Amino acid sequence: MEFIPGIIAGSIVLGLLFVPFFGNLEQFVRCIGFVIRPDIINLLTGGWGEEMMAELRFWVWLGLGVGAGVLVTHLLR
Repeated sequence: MEFIPGIIAGSIVLGLLFVPFFGNLEQFVRCIGFVIRPDIINLLTGGWGEEMMAELRFWVWLGLGVGAGVLVTHLLR
């Protein structure tokens, strides 16, 4: 049961960083669309640079939340 505070801490970090990273839900959904869409499609349509920044923003945001959860879980053991 020591993982429950880690899940809570990770969720809090994700919630606090949501607005600075994405601004609103529309931008978040747009980033998810870029993550799901294959890179070759964006390369051919000319949106490769925007896609790479959106993917980086999403993965950094997610990594910070997961990292906070893992850190809290590790510290409570």
